[in-house]
Amino acid sequence: MITLGSPCASTLDRIVQRGAGFLWWYLDLTNPSGDGLVLIWSLGLPFLPNAGPSGPAGERPALSLAVYRGGRPEFFLLQDYRRSGAPMTVGTDVLGSGQLGGSRFRVTTQTGSLELLAELDLTVPGSRIPLVGSVHLSGPIWGAPSPPADAPHLWAPLVVHGSARASLSWGSERIELAGAGYFDSNFSDQPLEQQGISRWLWGRVAFPDRTFVYYRTESEAGTMATQVLSQGPRDVGASVPGVLTTDLPARGAFGARAPRRLELTALERRLSLTLGRPVDDGPFYQRFLVRAEDEAGRLGHGVAEAVLPPLLGIAWQRPLVRMRTHVPGGSNSVWLPLFSGFRRGRVRRLLGVEAA
Repeated sequence: MITLGSPCASTLDRIVQRGAGFLWWYLDLTNPSGDGLVLIWSLGLPFLPNAGPSGPAGERPALSLAVYRGGRPEFFLLQDYRRSGAPMTVGTDVLGSGQLGGSRFRVTTQTGSLELLAELDLTVPGSRIPLVGSVHLSGPIWGAPSPPADAPHLWAPLVVHGSARASLSWGSERIELAGAGYFDSNFSDQPLEQQGISRWLWGRVAFPDRTFVYYRTESEAGTMATQVLSQGPRDVGASVPGVLTTDLPARGAFGARAPRRLELTALERRLSLTLGRPVDDGPFYQRFLVRAEDEAGRLGHGVAEAVLPPLLGIAWQRPLVRMRTHVPGGSNSVWLPLFSGFRRGRVRRLLGVEAA
């Protein structure tokens, strides 16, 4: 199903130039209060409306930014650059360096460490003022094993236990966040909904001394596999033995189901994870903020997700996804301002009476 490792250059080129698969790079940040940020830049992102295998991944660039405060969404933007005419160079290396529209991503490595700087310049629907700023992440490079040649879907952690900070502005609005950072990527030359995966549960929780990541995949044939990773501030990290147990899944507003409480045992630590209400809730995807506690009472925070690939692209859900997807310079849903940008002022932006 999903294999831990990184693609070789020829695989990467095949996906970008000729494949019907995808590449995405994922960064998240959570502070000690549990507030957070998720940034994704991608080629062939399978979660876009009408994403389907309609051409090489290199022709389907997209970017997503979400900010969470007080356990609820504060800012959201999903931009589809397929018809924007903006400059695109992402996908030139496995680290995700490049450009999407006015946003640039620079990833550098040296002597076992990685540094990422994302400089963002994003159009906000219903406003003449762009969101601008930067997200910076650094930490020890994850030492991933080489994948088998026939692996259809590669998961490549890049920094598991890192530190990150974000500084963003839009008009009078300011976002300043600093805390634990995580950075990974996913690669495949096959469409996600054709990989035989019925569901996956992924999450990471950061404690001051160590970060833990779980990734459980369930196949359409009924088999299940769980991977657990751990990394500290000064080690390359490792895939470690672990046991993940979950409570009964709860149903979201659009029918997707995911557990709200999990227990992860690894490296002689027992972690109790509590997932709040979904901060992103859809028919095939849910995202949660996580509060974790170990047996010694130490607290950690993180992000979790549940994905149901067989439900991608179902006809009735496409208008719902389109209402949240912004095509810069292209045709968009009239309801887009209600689902994009800062939570404050969305109705006024929909009515066209507020520029920012």
